[in-house]
Amino acid sequence: MEERFDLLRRYLFQSQTDLERFRQLIVNVVLATDIFDKELNDQRKARWEKAFTVTGERSFNMDLRATIIIERKFTSAK
Repeated sequence: MEERFDLLRRYLFQSQTDLERFRQLIVNVVLATDIFDKELNDQRKARWEKAFTVTGERSFNMDLRATIIIERKFTSAK
């Protein structure tokens, strides 16, 4: 987030929302690498349930699903 990278961010992200989304994805991936923390594992399981449990409606969060898939890939690689 240093000022010297402003130009790069302008080329990579079309909006502040894109930047925030990318940042949250990176944060989630880093957190996913900490597989030995019981609380984090419980949170991961809750996110999985929220994203992949089918309810009566067909509403689901594709961003959440993508993040969870990435988390699974990184945690299973260890």
